Amino acid sequence: MKTLLILLLAASAAHAEPPKGSPIVFIPGLISHGDVWNETVDRLCADRDCHVLTLPGFAGKEPFEAGPYLPAFKNHIYEYIRSKNLKDVTWVGHSLGGFLGLLAGMDNPDFLGRVVVVDALPFLAGAMNPNATAGTDTAMIRRYIESFAGFEEAQIREARLASARGNTLDSTQWHRIVEWTMASDLVTEANAVGELMGLDLRDRVAEIGVPVLVLAAWAPFPSAPQFTAESVRATFEGQYAKTPDLRVEVTPKSRHFIMFDELEWMVDQIRGFLPERR
Repeated sequence: MKTLLILLLAASAAHAEPPKGSPIVFIPGLISHGDVWNETVDRLCADRDCHVLTLPGFAGKEPFEAGPYLPAFKNHIYEYIRSKNLKDVTWVGHSLGGFLGLLAGMDNPDFLGRVVVVDALPFLAGAMNPNATAGTDTAMIRRYIESFAGFEEAQIREARLASARGNTLDSTQWHRIVEWTMASDLVTEANAVGELMGLDLRDRVAEIGVPVLVLAAWAPFPSAPQFTAESVRATFEGQYAKTPDLRVEVTPKSRHFIMFDELEWMVDQIRGFLPERR
């Protein structure tokens, strides 16, 4: 009888579900769909509880009626996480999704465990223009929207395709990115860009109370030999300097969509950053 009990317990253990790691919430970037994370999820989520969102107004999702948009995005994600009763969450965000992760880190909500930022900066405008100042430029937002007026769909597609080519080395992904952008709400896009460019978080990152992993994209540009992996690291480490618990890694060779250009490298970095499975 004792032997039978041992065998039954052993069989039960063998068929039990593997221990789940802490949950991961994946947030895509500007005018992107959550499907941008498909290949990442395939590699990371066999034994973890993973959740993939697409932000309102992007890639066919119904937009918010009004802004400001970044706080609305953040609260939308918070509501989702709390509705699922998730704890010790790893927030993985690309671009705008990563910037939202910084805002979440500064809020320090009770559900947040760590933040992974995939190619986003605390003050993007400052990296583009050393003289940039904080503050949302409403005139720029209006010009952004008006710049699309008068163009045929084919012309807009061509412009979106040129942008996709600049954002990933993987030509098999260009069409997918274009379709996401074409299905996105222009007003949401323009305002999200304007708000992001107007926020300078370089001092406020000191308020982040969880570990932060930043993955910075770099690929050589023959026309800009001064753009090196070292210069990218210097820019990112400089902007994130006040972050209490920080790790910055620079890609071997990738443009903005690291999950397409350096998938295995990115997955290895995230996996090494995650806590041990419970």
